[in-house]
Amino acid sequence: MESKEEAINFMNDHESNDNALKELFDVFWQGRWNLIGLSSIFFIGGIIYSLLATELWTSSSLVKVVAAADFKGGTRKIGSQADLGSISLESKVGLGKDGPSRSDIFLATINSRDFVKHIIGFEGILPKLMATKSYDKKTNSIVFNSTAYNSEDGWVNGLPPFFEIHKKFKSVFKAYTNSRTGLITLTVTHQSPEFALEFLELIIQQINANSREKDLSYSDLTLDYLYSELDIATQGDIKLSINQLIEAQLKQKMLARVKQNHFIEPLDLPFMPEQRTSPRRTLTVILSTLIGMVLGFAGNLIYFYGFKKAS
Repeated sequence: MESKEEAINFMNDHESNDNALKELFDVFWQGRWNLIGLSSIFFIGGIIYSLLATELWTSSSLVKVVAAADFKGGTRKIGSQADLGSISLESKVGLGKDGPSRSDIFLATINSRDFVKHIIGFEGILPKLMATKSYDKKTNSIVFNSTAYNSEDGWVNGLPPFFEIHKKFKSVFKAYTNSRTGLITLTVTHQSPEFALEFLELIIQQINANSREKDLSYSDLTLDYLYSELDIATQGDIKLSINQLIEAQLKQKMLARVKQNHFIEPLDLPFMPEQRTSPRRTLTVILSTLIGMVLGFAGNLIYFYGFKKAS
């Protein structure tokens, strides 16, 4: 008896599903012209948008952060002055256990206001960053927004506020860290592929140059202090400790002067982009057409079940 009832229920459910599918097909067929019309509008709109949208180009570089110099390896800790000197040196290069990593320092430095102020001081960088309207492929040159900047008179209404410059920099320049390898990908996206490459190369060059100058300055100050302490030291073991610290600092100073990639080392050098980042025209047209189809079908369902069938 139960099996017979189950069979009847199954047949009723199957018939109900068939009716539902037939009803959905009827909704689709009755509203097919609306669906085709809306899809066509979105298709044409996607084409127009993809053709008129600003073209952007991205240059990228894979870099690794250079490890801090190991002062412990070249220094024997003899006496309290040597210990204090070693601790002082470690704090300057970020070797403390609880301090930020070199990668953290790099990311904070490269997005800092001080670094942005430094980088926009180079000739031609600020107008290209803030006043670019488009890129002329025929002449390989940037077309500036005439209401903001022109080559003859400079800035029309004065320099843009720094907070806008900093915001624009952070939208153009990005840094992505691979949590597994610790490697960092740096990218610059701009209307001009040439400027994207130029700007990224300048950023890498200047972050290394600034780091080198700071370490050289620290080394000079530390050496001045150590030499003055050496002059007044009387105990032989203290003099030995100071001499070892001086030797370590001289080695660090030599490396800072010789090594060009002082803070970060490119594993994959910045390149001239050959393919635009956006707009992705084919994908834009396909997605816009699909959105039009979904909206058209949803509109037909709402009309049929909400208005026509209810009446």
